[in-house]
Amino acid sequence: MEELNFEHTAITMYGKPVSLPRLQSWFAEEGLVVKELFQKQKQHVWTAPMLKLKAQLENQLDVKFDYCLVNLYRDGNDHINFHADNEAKDIIASMTLGATRRFVIRHLSCFGKVLTRKRKPLTTPDKKEYEFSLTNGSLIVMLGDMQQYWKHSVPKEKMVKDPRINLTFRTMQDK
Repeated sequence: MEELNFEHTAITMYGKPVSLPRLQSWFAEEGLVVKELFQKQKQHVWTAPMLKLKAQLENQLDVKFDYCLVNLYRDGNDHINFHADNEAKDIIASMTLGATRRFVIRHLSCFGKVLTRKRKPLTTPDKKEYEFSLTNGSLIVMLGDMQQYWKHSVPKEKMVKDPRINLTFRTMQDK
């Protein structure tokens, strides 16, 4: 995985650049345009190991992935706050390599959102938060309405000293 070429990514918040608390890299077919934060970074062409893993996941999940966003959490200080991957279509396959980290999902109702479908309120689940320990080699698959009704995060964990790489294989909304 030496060829991952991680970079700092900055986003604009309140008119000022803010560095994300993790490093990123991304892989895709040459020429694919991804209209997201990391598009400002250099796109890397699939390496042989990445293509092998991509093919295995595509075969198991019966889906074609267009690109892979790779996050490097250098230690427990690196994290990602609650968010939904709105650019993702249908499915995200997320693989953990390295240190065990917590992965937390929360229903949108926890954020004060009132969910409706065709003007009728949706029933909120009894349990609104789930937590998983993602160990080396773990695969979590997010599909269906997951991104529409739930947010997820990898919170800070001060006791974690080792790095974690997260490979998120995705499909574009529109090509």
